[in-house]
Amino acid sequence: MHPYTGFSYANEGSLPPLNALRIEPDFKEGFCPCEKDGAWINVPDYRGVTAYNKETARPVKIDDVGELPDNLTTIAPDVEFPKWDGGKWVTDNRAKKKSDTAAAEERKQYLLSEATATLAPLQDAADLDIATAEEAAALKEWKRYRVLLNRIDTSPGADVIWPTPPASPAR
Repeated sequence: MHPYTGFSYANEGSLPPLNALRIEPDFKEGFCPCEKDGAWINVPDYRGVTAYNKETARPVKIDDVGELPDNLTTIAPDVEFPKWDGGKWVTDNRAKKKSDTAAAEERKQYLLSEATATLAPLQDAADLDIATAEEAAALKEWKRYRVLLNRIDTSPGADVIWPTPPASPAR
């Protein structure tokens, strides 16, 4: 199959190649005329269109004429965590739950490290018996907060309620 590429003027007295089709093809929007077995046929033309992989929802640029492969669609994903259900994009609840769980665990680890970093100088002051009353109170509040953080269940489906961090520690 050979896509139509256009016409050109020939010099007077010149002849087209014997295999050249001398009739102009019919043009239809969304199709590209292609020569096949000595005749023009209209083939779907998605060149320049963005299609989407039904497995990954990733965009794919179409560069050739012809039908789209079965694993592509021109319907753009319009949901978070897209999954193709045969005719439209739907939310992949399993992927969403997995992402939510990972995000909760990441947040938990971040808050725990932040609490530990805040506790270190307060604990040093207490260990050296030089903590002020304000520092001793802050130490207790931050330890309580860190324990509450550590108890948070981030397993899939868990309803996470984050504890409120104490006010800024005494400096």
